[in-house]
Amino acid sequence: MKEIFKSDTNFLHLILLTIAFGALTYVIMFLLFPLNFMLMFGAGASADKLGNTPLAKTLWLLSGFIILTPFAALRFRTNYKKGQFSKAKDYAIVIILTLILSISFYMWHNQGTTT
Repeated sequence: MKEIFKSDTNFLHLILLTIAFGALTYVIMFLLFPLNFMLMFGAGASADKLGNTPLAKTLWLLSGFIILTPFAALRFRTNYKKGQFSKAKDYAIVIILTLILSISFYMWHNQGTTT
């Protein structure tokens, strides 16, 4: 693990990864998750009741992070095993940034609400 901290950061790769993961997080959160929810439960009163539960809101807000983290962790692991520590470091930073982005959006969205 010391190799990752000592390796140089490829800022172009990091910026592209951050933009791609941020965009994919919000595509999943605002397009795919609501579409799947509507296809599964419809658009009636019972779907509205299910959609307002805390579990459904949490899954909706963190869906992008939940789906993209295993992919990034797998890429981190492969790059680490290949000895490409700079790319592995970029994926670790992107995982942390995506986590911070998702949690901050979750906290912002639930501001002032009680369960």
